[in-house]
Amino acid sequence: MTWASTIVLLGICLAMSALSLSASAEPLTPEDFREQVLAAGGDVGFVFEELPTPSCHASTLAEMPNGDLLCAWFGGTHENNPDVAIWLARYSEAQWSEPELVAKVEESAHWNPVLFVSPDGDVHLYFKVGPQIPSWRTYWMKSEDGHEWTEPAPLVPGDEGGRGPVRCKPIVLSDGTWLAGASTEYDGWRPFVDRSTDGGETWERTDYWELDEAITGPGAIQPTLWESEPGHVHALLRTTAGRIGRADSTDGGRTWGPGYL
Repeated sequence: MTWASTIVLLGICLAMSALSLSASAEPLTPEDFREQVLAAGGDVGFVFEELPTPSCHASTLAEMPNGDLLCAWFGGTHENNPDVAIWLARYSEAQWSEPELVAKVEESAHWNPVLFVSPDGDVHLYFKVGPQIPSWRTYWMKSEDGHEWTEPAPLVPGDEGGRGPVRCKPIVLSDGTWLAGASTEYDGWRPFVDRSTDGGETWERTDYWELDEAITGPGAIQPTLWESEPGHVHALLRTTAGRIGRADSTDGGRTWGPGYL
């Protein structure tokens, strides 16, 4: 089993904050990283030992109010193949459940699941559906316990290109607004934010963000968000300029300054 074809247990993520990683240009091997995690008091394991599908990618993790963990990913014969679906496993009583196929809307590729536990304790699962990234659509499901799920439904009726979370979890602002970092890839890489003021039931998108001329190439996608003080929101962005970009808002994510490096 290769590291590229496995999903690593949340213990790695939990131990990261306790690590003082070297700034050396030499990357850590998986074995060295494992030893550092264990030395910091963390744990390392696999969600599964036998691959449920030949390809497993883009894992997302969430902790339920009772302490159980959920892990979702997309899997099939190969990324963007029609058989790719959304899979899920649960960590409870010190062991992972068998992976199960949790969402398959149609016979086209499924992508980029995002698990998010809302303030009321419900868990939301967002994911993309479509044969190609530029035309994919966002679906979502909800569960009270991580076992029983609602049927997949479009996040925004008529969406094409992707609304809502594209890769990272939404955040809840100090005023209760939900913000989801979003982007499209059909006319360059173009980021924006989706906002919800009714607990994720409906969403209103911002305009695309302008990008500084230093962000060369197609642009920037997949914003991840945080609020530094009430109403002041920031995003880090994946760019085609070879560096991480950033953008900022001072009005709760309604409008944004240009993305910059």
